[in-house]
Amino acid sequence: MSPPAAKTNAKISEMPTKRNFMSIIPPPMKIFSPEVTNGIKFTDMASGKSIFFPAVGCRSIFDGALIVVSSYGYYWSSTPSDSDSRRANRLALCINYVNLYHNTFRKQGFSIRCVADR
Repeated sequence: MSPPAAKTNAKISEMPTKRNFMSIIPPPMKIFSPEVTNGIKFTDMASGKSIFFPAVGCRSIFDGALIVVSSYGYYWSSTPSDSDSRRANRLALCINYVNLYHNTFRKQGFSIRCVADR
């Protein structure tokens, strides 16, 4: 399976796993850079290939409002929590950090970035 990326001619697409997200988080040999278009671009130093994740915000668990748009990006993984089926892993990013979190309640409205089999 490829790292998270848009692929228009893909026949099969699915949510990325925790392992897919771990493959793009620096280090080793990868860098990320804040973009002026409000998001983060990851670049693999070996291949030069890049992928952009916009800072699309998320839905508030309190009132359902869209929050932190243009500041943070949250993306679901298909990997569930080991301890609680109501939770799953997610990728969180902003200008200052990139991190893969676990045990986040699925009711939070995060984005989905599909991956495609090559």
